[in-house]
Amino acid sequence: MASFGRRTFLGSAGLLASAAAGCRPRPDAYSIEKPPVPVPPNLRVGSETQVLSTCGLCAAGCGIRVRVVEGRAVKVEGNPNSPINRGRLCARGQAALELLYHPDRVPGPLCRAGARGENRWLPLSWDEAIARLAAELGQLRAAGEPQSLVLLDGEERGTTHGLWARFLRAFGSPNHVGHGATGTGAMARAMAAMTGSASLPGYDFENARLVLLLGTGALESSPQAMHLARAVARGARPRLVCAWPRLPPSAVLVDEWLPLAPNGQAALLLALAHVLLRESLADESGLRGFVEGGSRGEPAGFASASRGVPSREGMGTLSGFPSKSNQPGLRDRLMADFAPAQVEARTGVPARRIERLARELAAIRPSLVAVDAATSDDTAAAAGLLLDALLGSLDTAGGMRRDGGWEPPDWGKLTLDATAERGLRAGAIDGRNPARPAFEASRILSLPDALLAGKPYPAKVLLLAYSNPAYSKPGGRRWLDALAKVPLVVSFSPLLDESARFADLVLPDHTFLEGWDVIAPGRGTRVLSVRQPAVRPLGNSMATGEVVLRLAATLGGKVAEGLPWPGYRAAVEAGLANLPGGVAKVMDALEAEGSWVAPPGEAAPLESRAGEKQGLLNVSGVLLGDAPAAEGDPAIWPFVLVPFRGPGYAEGGMRHLPWLCEMPLLGQDPWQPSIEISPLDARELGVADGDQVLVESSQARVAMPARVHAGIRAGVLGLPLGGGAWPVAGEKDNPSSLLASLADAKTGQWFACATRARLRKAG
Repeated sequence: MASFGRRTFLGSAGLLASAAAGCRPRPDAYSIEKPPVPVPPNLRVGSETQVLSTCGLCAAGCGIRVRVVEGRAVKVEGNPNSPINRGRLCARGQAALELLYHPDRVPGPLCRAGARGENRWLPLSWDEAIARLAAELGQLRAAGEPQSLVLLDGEERGTTHGLWARFLRAFGSPNHVGHGATGTGAMARAMAAMTGSASLPGYDFENARLVLLLGTGALESSPQAMHLARAVARGARPRLVCAWPRLPPSAVLVDEWLPLAPNGQAALLLALAHVLLRESLADESGLRGFVEGGSRGEPAGFASASRGVPSREGMGTLSGFPSKSNQPGLRDRLMADFAPAQVEARTGVPARRIERLARELAAIRPSLVAVDAATSDDTAAAAGLLLDALLGSLDTAGGMRRDGGWEPPDWGKLTLDATAERGLRAGAIDGRNPARPAFEASRILSLPDALLAGKPYPAKVLLLAYSNPAYSKPGGRRWLDALAKVPLVVSFSPLLDESARFADLVLPDHTFLEGWDVIAPGRGTRVLSVRQPAVRPLGNSMATGEVVLRLAATLGGKVAEGLPWPGYRAAVEAGLANLPGGVAKVMDALEAEGSWVAPPGEAAPLESRAGEKQGLLNVSGVLLGDAPAAEGDPAIWPFVLVPFRGPGYAEGGMRHLPWLCEMPLLGQDPWQPSIEISPLDARELGVADGDQVLVESSQARVAMPARVHAGIRAGVLGLPLGGGAWPVAGEKDNPSSLLASLADAKTGQWFACATRARLRKAG
């Protein structure tokens, strides 16, 4: 810890007092008079520029144009040249200016001056901060304990994510823990098992005629929402059918709502597959493993086996080939256990409607099934891919599209020293298999228990990159206890969020309007997009990728050799060197248009394999399991919580961005989240719209207003995420604190709709 005298501390008291108080009193966000901003020297009065960049408020990667007047960003709009959004931009992108000019931005590196959570800080220079962290990391390697370094990384992809992965491997830590287990991890696993690439699918809504949405992400907050909005804006839009326990107020263009029972996704999808196969409506040519054995001689992945074996109750375990001679294969299980009449009670959808929907999907082509990756479990994700294959909708116009299987950056082989090799053999602290990509295989919900128990080994340094688990993850109270157990916690957040306030060091990253990067949006596209600074950094922040490189250089040895680049841009360009045409051609396109699209047949294995049929889906060995019933006694906890991210949800929530809180589509008090309840349940409880109620689960109790909403299935409560108090949400102010951490034992995937609750009028 660097030493500071009283004079040094008092000299910075004004700056840090504002940070500690959340920068209150806050300036008027709508005032015409704005505070000064850093500008280049000799700036001409009235100067105006347009900067091409990429939005960072969700994972869609929409291209943007930022209007900059006299060094101040004043307007963000869509980039017409972007193949992702084609000039359109949602409300989240419009709110980017509020993040950039947020009054609670961390002014520069800070170290804790009081007890954890007291929000008392001392300033550091970047040299001091990096030297402090590098010294702690150096001690771990000197002690032969590199595995005691844990990184909680909220970035799904991109160069910074890749640098962190390379740094941890060179350092010797297997603990690159992603957020996939509470988000898109199930879909990534299904894609990896069935297509060979863990890249998330994209959906060609614009050319589809009928779309079945499982979940509401594409209607609200998913990266697919922009693509669906663009399709709906066209004259001939697809017919939309949504199956989910909740229909959002924003879903005015949905043609039919199927009020699905919680955790009924997989059963519905497999019943639709049953009808397609039973009535010979399926396109079986898109399934690899249907007629031939697997690569290691397994029985055919979708072939009938063990005829006459009685069906088992429930979904149990489905696999593409029987694990024992007396167990049925996948086709047998579909035909034996998933007739619409058999799943009617589990799904809440009448059998006749399931049959009619299957026939509609087969008749109205092209059709597709879009499963919300953020709320699906492994079974639903795999079943959705299977159904798209049976509809002949893989890699076709109006269907589900896969990435080409490539994702920069590619820095080549990494040479490890003996310390790193020993650390990597220690195994991941959260119990996952480090040999699989960290994002798709993360078991983030196991991490608090591992940190508290110190098993399989103690964590001594915890890094939080775009991660605020104390607020956003189920079991928030346990996360704070776990943070207190780790000797050194470091946050890279540009805002002092709940987890950052319990850190020992805060090393603030740029916002995406201040930094430079190249990202791969994915989702069925082969595109790279540039992110470049529209304005000079407002404070003394630093790109986290630069911090990673400086840490590596300070540690020296094989760690420095593995990350040898002098700066972040040099690292990015080195990772792009193997792309078609070379890095110079790619960078020219990025700077001129804001994006680069891979040429047809280049870096796209699905298109370049001559003579091989496209659209093949490997169903051999795919494991499907049953989503559990919600935890708790229904007599005590009569409701099931269905969490959702509304149309204003940005990365990190929306409570710190007033423009998003005030969106009229939310239909509620902009400053206090509302719990959604069906009219039937509201009448039985004597609750009227706007009444203050207490919502209680086994985890917490939160007071919030009720919103009586006809788009909620009876017995379900719609729980909004991303709201609550700012700058700090306590347990009673945070809706997420109600959610339990129930996860799949095999994969670590969180079951989003598995928390029971009760509700009563306050007072």
